[in-house]
Amino acid sequence: MCNPSFSADPHEDGGISSRAGRSRGQMIRQAYTVGPATAWFIEGLWNQAVQEAYWQSLEVFQVASWYSPQRVERALTRLLDRKVAGLDALRFVLAQELDRLCERSDADLYGQIEFPFMRGTAQQSGNADASAAVSRTGLRASG
Repeated sequence: MCNPSFSADPHEDGGISSRAGRSRGQMIRQAYTVGPATAWFIEGLWNQAVQEAYWQSLEVFQVASWYSPQRVERALTRLLDRKVAGLDALRFVLAQELDRLCERSDADLYGQIEFPFMRGTAQQSGNADASAAVSRTGLRASG
């Protein structure tokens, strides 16, 4: 029922750790304490996550070939600074050429750009209209 490649050696888990500090192998071993079906299910979850990460990595490399490695790196730096992740965000920044905008050191960058897939974050700051105007025009209304 379980993948025959499973190893009970705690050092053979591929170095992948969960946020709770437990590795893939430790999680699967713990699942065996519940039962073999649980272990098979947990191992499937891990395999699915690895496969998804693989395909998303290939997609990032494809995006880098369409635009340029420099633009992708600049866009990802901006996204990571704002704690935004995902391929949709990367594609949006590149398509809108937001990676090419100059950032002023004295500017309040948070809330200036409203991503269509992150609706509601600007409203939480209470500055939705101003941030939407900035994202459309690039200019702040004097006020």
